[in-house]
Amino acid sequence: VGRKCMSSLSIRFLIGVLITFILTIIPLPIFVEGFRPFWLLLFVLYFQFYRPGYFGVFGLFFLGLLLDVLLCSVMGEHACALLLTLSIAESKMRRFEFLSIAQQMICITVLSMLYQAVIVLIDSSLGYNTKALFTLEAILSSVLCWPWIKLLLDNLMQSYERYR
Repeated sequence: VGRKCMSSLSIRFLIGVLITFILTIIPLPIFVEGFRPFWLLLFVLYFQFYRPGYFGVFGLFFLGLLLDVLLCSVMGEHACALLLTLSIAESKMRRFEFLSIAQQMICITVLSMLYQAVIVLIDSSLGYNTKALFTLEAILSSVLCWPWIKLLLDNLMQSYERYR
């Protein structure tokens, strides 16, 4: 029974990753392109806070590399940003689930800013033209999406817990 539940969680996780990748690459109109949330970051943060130890450094690195391939960005850029952001999140926010949703949104703001700062730093050091203000829109939309993502994933995880 334990293996069946674990495989159920793994399947849900893989479907979630697939959905985040689809949401990341789906074409949007130019005027809302900057408001695309950091879907993978939010999804991985949820699992980091509510299922600690579910995946390790290599799993994060692999997800980051997959995102780099999908976005045709510099190899390792998103992997580095994910690893740095998640390592800080893991070490600083052990009681994240006990925070109110407003406090969680503040934490997500800081973590999204860190994630985007790493990406902007890497891009600008490689000579790419980066617009730092353009990224604030994505941070804002990520923060506003957090309560909905948390609600959706909480419901999915509760149904997992019921069968466990």
